[in-house]
Amino acid sequence: MVKIRKNRLAWSSIWLATVWALWRSRNDSIFNNVRHSSLQILDVARMNIWLWIKNILGMNHITYSDGSLILFSF
Repeated sequence: MVKIRKNRLAWSSIWLATVWALWRSRNDSIFNNVRHSSLQILDVARMNIWLWIKNILGMNHITYSDGSLILFSF
């Protein structure tokens, strides 16, 4: 049961990290007049996804270069 909950949290963090990156980019654009490319926004979302899933699953030994493996390791 705990593993199912962790998996659900990990997958929902993908959605939340993406929305969070878009929201922060939007705020930068409106309040700081800073424009981000879609690739920059995607990179920020990927970094957030990696950090959040790493924390949720307790995988402190995973590096960012291994980040794509996190999604398929559970």
